[in-house]
Parts: sequence; C-alpha cells; structure tokens
Amino acid sequence: MYGPLEQAYDAFNERLFDGKLPGCLLTLQRERRNSYGYYSPKRWVSRDGKFADEIALNPNHFAVVPMLEALQTLAHEMCHAYQHIHGKPGRRGYHNKEFAAIMHRIGLQTSATGKPGGKTTGESMSDYPIPGGRFLQIVDELLAQGFTLAWMDRFPPAAIVLQAAAHADAPVDLGANASEQLAAASQALTVEALAALSVRAGDAPLSAPTRTKYTCACGDNIWGKKGILATCGVCNEDFLAQT
Repeated sequence: MYGPLEQAYDAFNERLFDGKLPGCLLTLQRERRNSYGYYSPKRWVSRDGKFADEIALNPNHFAVVPMLEALQTLAHEMCHAYQHIHGKPGRRGYHNKEFAAIMHRIGLQTSATGKPGGKTTGESMSDYPIPGGRFLQIVDELLAQGFTLAWMDRFPPAAIVLQAAAHADAPVDLGANASEQLAAASQALTVEALAALSVRAGDAPLSAPTRTKYTCACGDNIWGKKGILATCGVCNEDFLAQT
C-alpha cells in the first residue's frame, strides 16, 4: 500500500513542486474520522536527532471515493508542506490566498464545496482538478505506467459512504481530451463492485441507492424512484435515468 503512495509522492514532488520538498513519512490514520488527510511538520524524530514531517491519509475513504480523489488529497497535503517550508501558512490550518495560489499552480482549485463556485479560502477546504492542468497530466502519466492504489479499507463508516455517494452526483470535469484511464480513475467503484470485494459500511452491507438521478437535455437534474416519467418544462425533453 505504501509503495504506490511513495511513488506518487516522488512523482508529484519532482513534477509539481520542482523537487523542493524533503522526504516525508507517509502514514494511514483514522484518528480524524471525517478528514481525508493532514500534514504535520516535524512530527517524527529519529534517535540521532533528525526530524521528519508527516502526511497522513485516511483509509476510511479509499473504498468509496475515486482513486483520483485520494491522489488529490496527497497533493493537497503536499501543498501544505510546500507552504510551510517556502511560504507563510495561515494560522490554525487556515487555507489562505497563498495556499490557494500554490494549489492552482499545480493544477488543483481550492473550493469549500469541492465543486466550481465554492469559496477558495477558509478553515475547511476541499478542491477539484483543473481540466488540462499539471496535476491531471502527471496522474495520467502515472496511470499509463500501470499505477494503482490496490488496497482499500473493508469497513468504511456509514456516514462516509453516504458523503461519498452525495459527492458522486457531481462528476469531475477532466477536459475534452481526457484519456479512458483518467476517466476510470475519476469514478468510484459501484456498490455491486464493492459488495463483491466484501466491503461493508461499518458492520452493515453496502446497499444500492434508493433514488435514481435523472437528467434532461438542458442539464437539469432531478432524483426520484426508479422508473418515473418526467418532462423538463424548459427544454420539453424527457428526463433520462443516469446509470
């Protein structure tokens, strides 16, 4: 599990941060249940007095979010490391304008909602990849070399499963020329695929969503039970189920 994470860290450091980040201890931590990850400077010390920073990723999310999002978390925390070493971090982890600029430079857009239009600074901050940006280019190259995150937590908390399902309603814009491998990495595993791997929400089996998403020709969405018939009052086209 750690081998691919170290591979991604090294690739991002070289290609996105010009090799300006030192070595870092990567860990998997569930301590902050709803957090995707965190950066902690000088968290470790060796017996001969050397310090090392820590970047922690939360495995609670690995089964229910796309692989691309797990890599976004790694790059996000690396931006915190870069700002700590080369910039001026906000107090108490505040994501300030400098942090947003560092993120944008590597191809990620800060957003409080994780979607376009969200606030770009604040205490709690998500992000989304910029179509055609450097981050997506590097991830695409890694995927072309066979990169994957093969392992996942079998027992993600039910609240995180629901959170991931809501987030999946807004697919990531990868740009018009995105490769098939990148598109696949931006999709979460289906409930059926997770069930086949014996992944369960806490102690309960994952269940398929009870509502279906429908989209009309003008791009509006509605949700309802499977098999409903509805017509958009704007474009006069039927809402079609999204599978």
